[in-house]
Parts: sequence; structure tokens; C-alpha cells
Amino acid sequence: IQTFTNGNATSADNPIQIDEFTMSRSSTEVLAHYKINQRWRSLIGVDYSTTTFKRYNFVSNFLNVQSGVNEESTLLLNLDAGVQYQSSTNLSAKFRYYASAMALLPIFRKTTNTLGVDFKSTKGWGISTSAGASYAVYSKVHVGAYLGYDYRTLDQSEYLNNFVIPKNTTSHLTSGITLIYDL
Repeated sequence: IQTFTNGNATSADNPIQIDEFTMSRSSTEVLAHYKINQRWRSLIGVDYSTTTFKRYNFVSNFLNVQSGVNEESTLLLNLDAGVQYQSSTNLSAKFRYYASAMALLPIFRKTTNTLGVDFKSTKGWGISTSAGASYAVYSKVHVGAYLGYDYRTLDQSEYLNNFVIPKNTTSHLTSGITLIYDL
């Protein structure tokens, strides 16, 4: 039984298993921009991410649960398409901001768990949004911040050796700082 939040894995609103978990995620995105006009861009590209879940401290009244740590690693490649608005493409502007929205479609997914079972499926979808702003600190040098949100839902994986990965939904909120400069 798998759950993506601390707490209970449930069946018909009855707890089956309680566990704790840690999750780590890394991702890389490569996008091509097509200039629609001075402020709007269409975006197309791919994003590659890896996610690792580690579950431990299992408690169950109904199942003979494995002790120790169970690990599940997923490699995901998505096709991304969307739009972006930029207030200015000129770095001599004192203040700049942008916002973007994209649809995500899985084109490759592979999940491997502690038992060595591999699952492959491309059923699912997602959305990704981001926004940022920057301020000129020197001529053609901006410092700024951004905020991003991803929502992804992946349908149940195919049965393989009597195992299945259930439908799951994840969301990620990211933030960071930016340094933009013109060479």
C-alpha cells in the first residue's frame, strides 16, 4: 500500500497502514520560446525529474507490513507546452516581471521499488505555473525572485507480477532567487 502523505493509507475510509516518509525531488526543464509579440511567448519543451520516496515506521492492524525502509524511485519525462508573459525583455528596464502556465504530458515514466519491481506508464497529466520579478541593481544586471507551482496526476500503473502503483497526485511549490545579466 502506498500513500504520498504522512498518515493513513485508506480503503473505504478505514486506515490500513500508517507510515512516515521522506521525499526528495530534482528536475531540469529545457524550453524553446517563440516570440508571439513583444511581451508574449509560446513555450514548448521537456522536463525531466526524479523523485524518491522512503517509507518507514510502518504500523498496521490488518497487514503483515515490512519493517525497515521501503524506497520507491521514479524517473519522469514530460512534454511541456504553454505561454509566458514578460513585462519587458529589455534588461535596461528598472523592474521586470513574468508569469507562465504550461500543460504537462508524460512521455516516459519508470518507477522502481525496494523489491526490484519496475513499473512503466505514461498515463496522466499535469500543469505548471510560475511567476517572478526582478529589479535592476546595475546596468543590465537584475536580481529577483520567483515562485512556481506544479500539479501532477499519474494514473494507476499496469499490473506487473501482481503489483500496482495506484493513481497518485503530487504538487510542488518552489521558490528561489534569480540573477539575470546581459553579456
